[in-house]
Amino acid sequence: SPYFFSSHQDFIEACQRVKKLNLNIEGHLGPNFKERRLDQAAYFGVSSCHESITQEEALQKLSRGMTVIVREGSAAKNLVESLGGIKEKVKDTRKFVLGPDDLEVMDIFHRGEIDHCLRLAVDAGIHPLEALQMATINSAQHFGLEDRLGSVTPGRYADLVLLEDLEEFKVAMVISAGEVVYADHEIKYDPVPIQVPDFCLNSFKLNRKLSAEDFKFRVEGSARKAQVRVIEAVDGQITSFYRNEFLDIKHGEIKIDLERDILKIAVVERYQGEGRCSKGFIRSFGLKRGAIATSVAHDEHNIIVVGANDQDLAFAVNEIARLQGGLVAVDGGEVKGRVKLPVAGLMANVSAEQLYQDVSSLHRAVKELGSSLESPFMTLSFICLPVPELKIDKNGLLDVYRNTYVDPVIDLFD
Repeated sequence: SPYFFSSHQDFIEACQRVKKLNLNIEGHLGPNFKERRLDQAAYFGVSSCHESITQEEALQKLSRGMTVIVREGSAAKNLVESLGGIKEKVKDTRKFVLGPDDLEVMDIFHRGEIDHCLRLAVDAGIHPLEALQMATINSAQHFGLEDRLGSVTPGRYADLVLLEDLEEFKVAMVISAGEVVYADHEIKYDPVPIQVPDFCLNSFKLNRKLSAEDFKFRVEGSARKAQVRVIEAVDGQITSFYRNEFLDIKHGEIKIDLERDILKIAVVERYQGEGRCSKGFIRSFGLKRGAIATSVAHDEHNIIVVGANDQDLAFAVNEIARLQGGLVAVDGGEVKGRVKLPVAGLMANVSAEQLYQDVSSLHRAVKELGSSLESPFMTLSFICLPVPELKIDKNGLLDVYRNTYVDPVIDLFD
């Protein structure tokens, strides 16, 4: 989506090739896409968007013929805001699709996935049958698959889900490929183990261990205060706010401020082996000590870390590299919780039940470090994503509205 800011020629040509193949161009149009930019997106052939945070944004995209994929994830809770009262403004809901987006394993266990979206949609005033359309035929039609999927009709493939009711959408039975695979609250088949290709393993190439020095903000001269740019994360959303704050300088180093919840954040490139590190300041994570890091960092999936001291920032990054991917919480040079993600640094190779236990334990460790975020690692994973307002990636701090990299330090004062 940043390409729309400059009408990048390569992107335009890519859109043209996709249209010639009669394929969909799916949009990632954040709040920075206002009237003119939405017009540009529609002109280039963007057919949908799953980034609407407000109902106004959803209606603007709908008015340009786009399918609105209504999102409800662990760190992107937008369904109620998007659909609440929508029937007063839109009579035909066939251009709306339900999409759970990124979900924590704990949310899947406790709330469900698409069934959770269905319940929320009905609570927001959508008729149950219209909600079911949003979860089935609307999706199939948007992707041009309605001749094969999306309805229980002759000549189409369909895994059948039998529901107990149209309010809670509790699943009574699932039939797949003609076989009953779930009934009486039990799975009726043995899952086939997945063989992970070798190229998906050992994907981290860091030629050196990082040290505390990599995360320090050194300044020259006698300045005692620094004006800095701060990312303000938002619990339950993937967007952030752009803040200016003042921090103390001691012994030539800009210091964080735990009382104001201003921590350090950094992204470490993990594919080329250089150990390149960009860093900045962030608030809202609430850590009073230690650090947390993850190799799930949209969309390049480098290592991203936030912490209350430089030693633990370095230790957390090195631990992620040692694990060849995962999530960690550390304190005082000790691992307090970890989840291994050896498959490309993105996926686990354990059962869902084991993963649930591992992630639950990790979240407890993060809370002990001081964070009150509902989904700290999911929130952290989106701090690299170039949607408004201020984000960070391997190249530095990104002002998304201006589509330019900016220095974390604005000015120094004696």
